[in-house]
This record gives sequence, structure tokens and C-alpha cells, in this order.
Amino acid sequence: MKKTTFLEGLDDSWTRNGKTVTLRKLLEITKDIPIQKIPISKLSSLALHSNNPDEQENIEKSDLNYPVLIFVNDDNSVNFIVDGHHRVQKAIKHEIPTIGAKLIKLNDLPEDFQEVFGLKHINEAEEKIKRIRDLNKKINL
Repeated sequence: MKKTTFLEGLDDSWTRNGKTVTLRKLLEITKDIPIQKIPISKLSSLALHSNNPDEQENIEKSDLNYPVLIFVNDDNSVNFIVDGHHRVQKAIKHEIPTIGAKLIKLNDLPEDFQEVFGLKHINEAEEKIKRIRDLNKKINL
């Protein structure tokens, strides 16, 4: 099984298969994506939750002025929160109904991001499934 490592903070980075991508680079390539108000109810099930006192402190320190970064599918359905779990948890805790977010289409990411987040392999699998379905339609299965 391939392992993805993650380092937390302003210099967040994710590494997989010897390739590393950074939060700074993600912020740079998504700078033109507009911030949208997203109902917190759509994100609550995706947020990481913890009763750890240190995590609770981090939640309270989080700044809701920064948007949550969310990877979405081509149909804009939410895939996962890549940055902003503490902000989402804070909004839930304080019953804030919406949160600023950038919806980042998975397929619009550079290849290195797709590989690190496992998206390249998901896309390849989806393409194979589509080809099999198309073949089955042609032979009426």
C-alpha cells in the first residue's frame, strides 16, 4: 500500500511515491478560484473530529477569514477537505451556518497533485470502468 505523509502548518506538504506538493503551491495555483459561501451542514460529515484538548485549542485558534480548500468532482460534488478541518470544526461548534470555501476541481489540478492525492489512479480506474461499460453496451451485455 502506498503511504501519503502530511506535515501540518503554513508550510503543509503532502508526499506520495517520492513526490511532494505544498499548501503554498496549492494556494498559488488556486488563487483565481473565487471564494464561495458553503453551508456548513454540507461539510460537517467530512471534517475530522477530535476530543483531544490540544486539537480543541487549535480549533479555537483557527481563523475563519481564510477559506477552506475543498476538492470537488467535475459535477461539483464534494470529494474531501484538503485544508481547513479546524475552521469547519469551529464553524460547527459555534453554529456558524456558512463558511468561505474554494471548490477545487480534482481534474484541474496539475499531474503532481493528482498523483500525490491519489487522483491520477482514481481517474485511470474511472476511465477503465467507462471503457468497459461502453464495450458492454456495444455487445449488448
